[in-house]
Amino acid sequence: MDGKKLLSFFQTCLHSFMKVWQNAFLCLFFSCLSLSYAQEIGPVWYFGNNAGLDFNSGVPVVLTNGALVSDEGCATLTDANGQIMFYTNGNTVWNKDHVVMDNGTGLFGNVSSAQGVVIVQRPGSNTIFYVFTVDTQPVDAGYKGLRYSEVDMTLDSGLGAVTSNKNIFIATAIGEMLTIVRHSNGTDRWVAAVGYPDNKIYATLITAAGVNTTPVVSDGGPALSNYGWMGAMKVSPDGTKLAHSHLFSGVQLSDFDPATGLADNYITLTTDSMYGVEFSPSGKLLYTSSYTSSTINQYNLEAADIAASAINISPGNQIHDGGGLQLATDGKIYFCRYNLLDALDVINSPDVLGITCNYQINALYLGGKTINSGLPAATQVQKMTAVIMADKFCLSDATEFSLSSVVDANSVTWNFGDGNFSNEVNPTHVYASIGTYTVSASFTIGGVPQTLFKTIEILEMPTATQPPDMTACGDENGQAVFDLSTQRTTILGPLQLVDFSVGFYTSLEDAKAGVNFITEQYTNTSNPQTIYARVSPDAGICHAITSFILNVVRKPVLIMPDAFAFCQNSSVTITAPAGFSAYVWSTGATSQSIVVSKAGSYTITVYQVSGGITCEAVKTITVTEAAKPEITYIEINDWTDNKNSIVVTVSGSGNYEYSINGINYQTSPVFNGLLPGKYTVYVNDINNCGTDKQEVVVLMYPRFFTPNGDGKNEVWTIKAAFFEPNMKIHIFDRYGKLIYSFNGSEPGWNGEYNGHRLPSTDYWFLVERSDGREHKGHFSMIR
Repeated sequence: MDGKKLLSFFQTCLHSFMKVWQNAFLCLFFSCLSLSYAQEIGPVWYFGNNAGLDFNSGVPVVLTNGALVSDEGCATLTDANGQIMFYTNGNTVWNKDHVVMDNGTGLFGNVSSAQGVVIVQRPGSNTIFYVFTVDTQPVDAGYKGLRYSEVDMTLDSGLGAVTSNKNIFIATAIGEMLTIVRHSNGTDRWVAAVGYPDNKIYATLITAAGVNTTPVVSDGGPALSNYGWMGAMKVSPDGTKLAHSHLFSGVQLSDFDPATGLADNYITLTTDSMYGVEFSPSGKLLYTSSYTSSTINQYNLEAADIAASAINISPGNQIHDGGGLQLATDGKIYFCRYNLLDALDVINSPDVLGITCNYQINALYLGGKTINSGLPAATQVQKMTAVIMADKFCLSDATEFSLSSVVDANSVTWNFGDGNFSNEVNPTHVYASIGTYTVSASFTIGGVPQTLFKTIEILEMPTATQPPDMTACGDENGQAVFDLSTQRTTILGPLQLVDFSVGFYTSLEDAKAGVNFITEQYTNTSNPQTIYARVSPDAGICHAITSFILNVVRKPVLIMPDAFAFCQNSSVTITAPAGFSAYVWSTGATSQSIVVSKAGSYTITVYQVSGGITCEAVKTITVTEAAKPEITYIEINDWTDNKNSIVVTVSGSGNYEYSINGINYQTSPVFNGLLPGKYTVYVNDINNCGTDKQEVVVLMYPRFFTPNGDGKNEVWTIKAAFFEPNMKIHIFDRYGKLIYSFNGSEPGWNGEYNGHRLPSTDYWFLVERSDGREHKGHFSMIR
C-alpha cells in the first residue's frame, strides 16, 4: 500500500473512532526484523551512515537528513500519517527533529548488533513505547544482554523522552536478532530473541500491564557455533513461522504459536554461513543471504522438502559479502551488500518462484550515503490491516488476487480496473490486453468500510515455437552430444534474439522456475529424453515454454585389430567385420577387405543406417613391414651365483619376441636372474617373418675349494668354463707369483705347485676369454 492510500485508510479509521488522538494507530518500524499476524511495512527508513528512505509516495525517495549512524541495528517509529516520531540505533534515541531525545543516550544496545533494537507500543497506551535492545558478542566480558527502556511521548512538549525505566534486564546470553510477533489475541505482543549458544527461542510478552521480564523459552534448533550470535530473525506474515539465520550455523525454520510464545518443529534449511533472512509478502517463499558472498537463495515453503527447494536467484561475480534483507512497502525486498556501499539491490517480485523474481543489482542509489550490513525492517500496525496480493502478470495467464492478512472479509468487492468485477474472496482474472491497471478491493473491518488499491502491469506473453526432435549418433550407452543452440532460431520464430533469450532445461518444473538450466552442448542422460525450452524477454518476467525430444541411435561398433604386419616381399589382407551397410577405405576401396603391400596408416569407415539416420565408425590401422631379426650384440652381466643377466640387441623393423630356451618367449630383450651356464638366445618375428639365434655362456667361480682328499671340492675351476675350451685361467699367490695355468677344457687346479701341496690361504685368478674379455678375482683354499 502506498503512503497516500495508507493515510486514507487511517483517516477513515480515525473518523469512525470519533477523531481519537492522532497517534492512536501507529506504524512501528523495526531494525532488521519482520513482523507477524497482519504485516504492514514501515514507510520511513533511517539506517547505515545517515542514509534514509521514504516510501510514503509508493516509491522510495532518498532521505539525507537523518542523524543515525549504525553498522547494523536501527529502528524508526512513525505515526499514522507516516511521519517520524523517533528513531534509534540501540545506543541513542533521536526525536522527530533529529535531535537526541532527553535521557536518550546510554542505552545498552550496540550499533554492531545485527538486529539489535526494536520498538513496541504498550497495548492500550498511545504514549508509552518500549525500546528493546540486545548487545553484541555474548561471549565478551561486560556483555549487557537483552534489555528494554521506556519512552514517554507526553514528555518534552510531545517530542518524547526516555524515562527512568531504562535498560531493564530481561535475559543474558542472547544473540543479535530480535523480532516482534503479534499475540493471537490481536492486542499483546511478543518480542522474540535467540539464545547463544543454545539456540533457544526467548519470547518476552508485552501487555497493557507492561513487559513480563520472564521470557517463554523453547527449542529453536541445534547449538550454535562460534559467531553464531550474528544473523537475523523474521516471522512469517501469518505469525506461525520463525526463520533465523546465523554465521557458520546455517538457517533454522520453526513453527511458532502466537498464543503461547512457544516455538517447535524446527528444521535446518542449510548449514552454510548466513546473515539475512526475509519472507515474501505472501509468506510462501523465504529468502536468505550468505555472509561470505552475495549469494541469495530462495526457498519454497510449500515444497515437500523445503531445504532441497533452494534456488540461487542472485547473479554471480559479486565481490562483496552479503548483508541484510528487508521487505518494503512497495512489496519489494531490498538487500545490502557489505561494506559501505552507496546503493541497495532489490528483488522486484519476491512472490514469484525462481529467477523470474527479478533480482536487480544496485537498483536504488542512496544519494551519496552508505550502508554496512544492516537494513531497517518491517513495521507493525496496531490495527490489523490488509494489502492486496497479486500473482501472475502475463497476458493470457489468470492473475490471482487475495488479501494478505487475517481480515475477516467474507464479502469483498474487487474492481480489476478493466471494467470487470468479482465478489469472490480470492478471485482470478484474465486480462484481455497488456497495460497498467489499478485494482481495488473493498471490504469492511470492524464496521468501517475499507478500500485498498494496487497497481499492476499485464505484460505481453512471448511465444515459443516447437522445434523438430533431434536425432544423433551415440555411444554404446545411448549417449550423444547435442548442440541445442541449433534449435534456437526455430523456437524464437518471429521473435528477435536481441530482445529474447532461450534457456534449456531437463524438467518442466525447472523451466517454469528458470533454474538449473543446461549448457547448449548437452549430453543426454536418458534415451529418449525430453528437453524443455524457455523463451524469456531480456526485460520482464513473462515466458513461454515448449519442448522437443532427443533421440540417440547407437553408432556402429568397429572391433578389429589396431595393427597388421607383412613380411618383406609379401602382403597382408585386412578384413573389416561383416554386417555394416557400407565400407570406405582410405585407399578408395569400398570392399570389406583390402590387400596391403606397403607400410603406413590406413583408415576404414563403416556406415550403418538405422532409424532414418546414418551413423558411422572410423578406425585407423597401422601396417608395418616386418624384417627377419638379426642378433647384433648380446650384453652379458655374469660372475654372480644367480643374479646374472643378458640383454639382446637386434636389428630389423619387425615386432620381435625373445627366448633363452626356444619354448618360452617374452617381448622384453632382457633376461634376469640367470644361473651360470650355457644359453641359446632366440629372437623370433611375431609375424613369422624369421628367427635368429646365438649361444652365450654365463660364468661364475667358486669362492673356495677344499683339496683334502675327501673327494669333494678337490679342484678349483670356473663354472661353465668347459663351454669355452679356449678360455685361459691363471692362478697366483698373494705376491703375484704364477702358480698354475689351465684352459676351459681342463679339470682345474688341485692346490699343488710342482707336486707340493700349498697352504690354506687366499689365491688370485685371471680369466682370459676367447673374445678378449678378462676377469680377475680371488678365492680361498681350505684344507
